[in-house]
Amino acid sequence: MTEQEYYDACWIVFATKGRLPPIDWNDADLRDAANAYSRRMWSNEEATYTVDRDKFELLWRQRCVDLLNRNHPGIQPLRTEQS
Repeated sequence: MTEQEYYDACWIVFATKGRLPPIDWNDADLRDAANAYSRRMWSNEEATYTVDRDKFELLWRQRCVDLLNRNHPGIQPLRTEQS
């Protein structure tokens, strides 16, 4: 799962459940949950309008730090230009 796919799946779970998925879910479990919740959201188009995007972004940044600390292969450190 790429970082973008992981981000999107986490967004779908957050928009549906109000929290990020457990950090130890494997890619298949996260994909299955995101697919199931996508169908649920499709029936409720208001779901994404009422979600606190700022809260998600804050939790997402923390999740990235947590994954980096675990050496997760899908999340890479940000590359910075050195002078």
